[in-house]
Amino acid sequence: MSNLLATLLTFASAFFQAPQNEAFDLFPGGTYDPAVAPPARLLGYPVGSDYTEHHRMLEVVRAYAQNNDRATLEKYGETEEKRPLYLVYISSPENLKNLAQIRADLQKLVEVRSTPPDAVDGLIEKLPVITWLSFNVHGNEPSASEAAIALMYQLIAGTDARTEAIRKNSIVIIDPCVNPDGRERYVRWFHGIAGINPDPNPSAWEHREPWPGGRVNHYFFDLNRDWAFLTQVESRRRIAAYLATPPQAHVDFHEMGHSSSYFFFPPEYPVNANLPADVVDWGKIYGKGNAAAFDAFKWQYYTRENFDLFYPGYGDSWPTFQGAIGMTYEQAGHSSAGLSIRRDDEQILTLRDRAWHHFTAAIATCETSVRNKSALLRRFYNWHRTAIEEGETGPVREYVIQEGDDPARAAALASLLVSQGIQVFRSGEPFVAGPLRDFEGREIDRESFPAGSYLVPLAQPRKRLANALLEPAPQVRDLYFYDVSAWSLPRAFGVSAFQLREPARTARAPYDGIIPRGKGIEGDMKTAYAFLVDWKQGNSATFVTSLLGDGVRVSIAAKEFKINNRKWPRGTAVVHAPADEKLLDKIKLRAEESGITAVATATGLSEEGIDLGSDQVHPLKFRRVALVVGDDVSPNSFGGIRYMLEKSYKIPFSIIPMESLSRAKLADFGAIVLPDGFGYDSSISKDTVLKLREWIAAGGNVVAIGGAAFWAAADRSGLTHVRPSKSLAAPASSEPADAAAKKESVARRYIPVEQRESAARKNGNPGAILRLELEPSSSVVFGCGEGNLYVLAEHEQAFDPESGSVAAVYTVGDTKASGFVGTDAVRRLAGQAFAISERIGRGRVVLFSEDPNFRLVWQGLTKAFLNAILLP
Repeated sequence: MSNLLATLLTFASAFFQAPQNEAFDLFPGGTYDPAVAPPARLLGYPVGSDYTEHHRMLEVVRAYAQNNDRATLEKYGETEEKRPLYLVYISSPENLKNLAQIRADLQKLVEVRSTPPDAVDGLIEKLPVITWLSFNVHGNEPSASEAAIALMYQLIAGTDARTEAIRKNSIVIIDPCVNPDGRERYVRWFHGIAGINPDPNPSAWEHREPWPGGRVNHYFFDLNRDWAFLTQVESRRRIAAYLATPPQAHVDFHEMGHSSSYFFFPPEYPVNANLPADVVDWGKIYGKGNAAAFDAFKWQYYTRENFDLFYPGYGDSWPTFQGAIGMTYEQAGHSSAGLSIRRDDEQILTLRDRAWHHFTAAIATCETSVRNKSALLRRFYNWHRTAIEEGETGPVREYVIQEGDDPARAAALASLLVSQGIQVFRSGEPFVAGPLRDFEGREIDRESFPAGSYLVPLAQPRKRLANALLEPAPQVRDLYFYDVSAWSLPRAFGVSAFQLREPARTARAPYDGIIPRGKGIEGDMKTAYAFLVDWKQGNSATFVTSLLGDGVRVSIAAKEFKINNRKWPRGTAVVHAPADEKLLDKIKLRAEESGITAVATATGLSEEGIDLGSDQVHPLKFRRVALVVGDDVSPNSFGGIRYMLEKSYKIPFSIIPMESLSRAKLADFGAIVLPDGFGYDSSISKDTVLKLREWIAAGGNVVAIGGAAFWAAADRSGLTHVRPSKSLAAPASSEPADAAAKKESVARRYIPVEQRESAARKNGNPGAILRLELEPSSSVVFGCGEGNLYVLAEHEQAFDPESGSVAAVYTVGDTKASGFVGTDAVRRLAGQAFAISERIGRGRVVLFSEDPNFRLVWQGLTKAFLNAILLP
């Protein structure tokens, strides 16, 4: 058969199998395997002409990945709403046939100490480069998944030389939808209200997504902030899959405001100081490849603005810490764009445009990876080799994490590190180490540590990630931060940690990441007068709540005591031994389920302090929680609280719409939680405030966070007499009148915008870790430990400590613990109340000026939040 005849037959076959309205035109000059259906045939519409609901997307994914030898489908998890999470591996048939061996060889480039140096060149020569592309982590940035459909078709069906080269030399891993629950929330809403034809008017209904929005997952979490914290099931499953096939390049596809253009790397500064300079250089290499692709279409784009590489929990920074070239790409659009929108420049932006831009950037990225295959694989090997060298010679050689009063919390931190591939060990014996430094910056010559302490050596392949997550404070070189400026995990978890100048000399064994459980019941149940539970134990609240629901009497000790030669702190839970053997069995069962230790005592008579029958041992009551929800509530705050109550601590609750509070039967609840939010004034009437006060006086607890807490203050709703901090108001001038007048005149002069922005950054608080001083007699902080605790503060707001019963204040003199916060902000916050309460009759209101549950990683303050709900 002549070449001309073969060409004509191929063209005819493609023409008759793919009508013109099914033609795929996002890749000019592309040729395709006619056996693979184009997206339009599978969907019933061309890519970008409508949003694809998740079940339809799965049909396309399965059709492409299961019916040819150029793709492999892997289910890596399932969302909270039971939607499957898939990865599609696309490459040559030979590469996919050898996927298991390729994975094993990639691990040899990570675990470099087990790889002979003379074997490295051979590995680099034979390995394909891995490019991992993650789409739609924010569900209401939906053009990304549409682009993923187009990309799958191009890479699987394409027969042109460019596409063949990508398949031959690389494996492209596509996660077509990182956040199916959030995306489906947005798409279903849009389909429910959109008309027959798109309306590009920005004021139209279809451009006004309702609360809570599709950005977040089922529990209203921002999955693009969870890569390093792994609080959500999507994150945990994705990271496990990532570590099994570690890429050399990773892109997280996003959308931004619809009147912008397109952003790709290199990033804005700051760049985390644990990262070497070449991450920016490689960002430039990929940026040039993208720029060439966009220039060919005369599309607008920009680089080096807005999106930094500082916080280690993004979809660009976390892969970067794992040795990849991690990047964010941002397309103009977002939820406000609908299918078509008129931009500020009067141009019409369509979903097809947005998907096409992402598709083109993805193809350019794959081609840049292929052009630089050997260099990227060698860099990947050197990344891990030099990390070990840095750990062997750097000023910090190892971290030690002590179990302390709550072994489960320290284990949870160590387990989080292990889940990210970081090597953690446990000491098999007591040991002495030094010289070292504690997290308050104190230099210590020698320190004794007990057996079971956690050891994190920095001479390991993932040294840079380990140090970034554990170090007391990141190096801050710039004033602009896209997200928070601090996150130190030991401070977040509220555990004691130390930096060693030399590795500890002690027997050690690898830690497997399994969190140890308590002993259940310790002592003789049959002769027990009561069971004592140290409130510092992480799951003590779960244990007590479940017992109260079972009808077991439980009290809380407001003062210390000593019994059976053991000292028990304030906040000790006293479980009164019932006569009913079935209830005794319940106590044993609940202790084992909760993983805590409850110590049996045969007497209520103490050797020191109060006896167990004292009036200072306050009875607890079963409290069903009302969690308030509404358009004026922060989805992240609400979702974090819901997750804690439902998943972490199994505390019974009902979700009550804010507008229903006035009609709700409040007697059904023992506590009401008001998440952070800034519209309570317009949503809760004065009559409802009076109703709340009556309910509190009858014994209810109200817990208010952030904006809700300030709504509850005396100057707003009057729910409490607590006042916002005076120091956060403009300070009164102590200067003479003429000097003050002269200064005021100067202040009125025009200041350029950039100077104003710079001054605001210098004096503001983008999100830093601040120290707290606790009031030990306050039940709000029972079980929180002694000494300082830390809070991730994102604002400059606090309460006047003289206006209520203080539970925790910002320390004076050394307020900032980590990150950047302006000196003026520190001065104003010092000595002011972070947590404060007011008693109203038999109940109380507890106000937190910041979220104590920040991103669910701030376990050091979890107990304070639970205390506010559960304790009288």
